Amino acid sequence: MFVKIASASTSSAAIGKRAGASRRCSVACPLTTGQPSRGPRAYARVVLTPDDIVHVRFGSTRLSAGYEQDEVDDLLDRAVGTLRGHLEGDGDAIDLLADDVASASFTTTRFREGYAMLPVDDFLARLEATLRAHERRASGGSAAS
Repeated sequence: MFVKIASASTSSAAIGKRAGASRRCSVACPLTTGQPSRGPRAYARVVLTPDDIVHVRFGSTRLSAGYEQDEVDDLLDRAVGTLRGHLEGDGDAIDLLADDVASASFTTTRFREGYAMLPVDDFLARLEATLRAHERRASGGSAAS
């Protein structure tokens, strides 16, 4: 079974209820502050760096539904290379677009370890917003949202 992740343009009501612990972000977010999530747009303005992605840790879930860890990690690995490409001006390293993140889907897990869904969705909404800002800047547009 595949589940579409929430994008920055998806309302929190459309995401549905997701259970599980969270993977810690290296920048302020509900995962590290203990504040309840306010939906995917709440942290979309925080620009991520490649190091933020490398150091993010998601909690795991076994009994409730989660995302296949290898699939999430593969997407995040591509995001690190893409962000480094944007920052270094290396267009050949850019192989992930904001639309790819928005349309990403992962196999769901149940009764085996997977990443908790809501923290992954929140982090990927921030990643999508970061990539959109870089894409606008690269196309000569304003980086402001």
